Amino acid sequence: MKHRKLIIVLGAFLICWWVAWPALQYSKGTAENMTGELIAEPFITGNELVYRWTGDLVRSCPVTIRRTFIDSEGVVTDLVAESFTAFPSGELGRKSFEISIRVPKKIAAGLASYQAFEIPHCSWMQRLFPISIPYPPVGFTVTR
Repeated sequence: MKHRKLIIVLGAFLICWWVAWPALQYSKGTAENMTGELIAEPFITGNELVYRWTGDLVRSCPVTIRRTFIDSEGVVTDLVAESFTAFPSGELGRKSFEISIRVPKKIAAGLASYQAFEIPHCSWMQRLFPISIPYPPVGFTVTR
């Protein structure tokens, strides 16, 4: 009888852990306290937007980054999504990366923005029901 109760309690715990923990972590991505700082605008010295992404990496999971440009006329240009493997757990913490992105030549002149969205794959729940977590947009000016 004792073993049966122990098995029931252990089974209930495992089911809760398998469902409750992913549900509690569902809306969380891999980073917090993110910023995007413009370094170089496109079409001045090249066709690339260069910015610095800074944030606190708090989870080690594979991610897909969906990326878009929105030009001064409101036209949205979707770029090819990029996938990344999990960052090494021992290297989590405050990180900064300089990122270069080729800007489409036909983008309208004027104020524009680059927007990235993280789609984390940290749990079965996020893989089955993907979520999109926005990174801070990076504003820039297209001049010709």
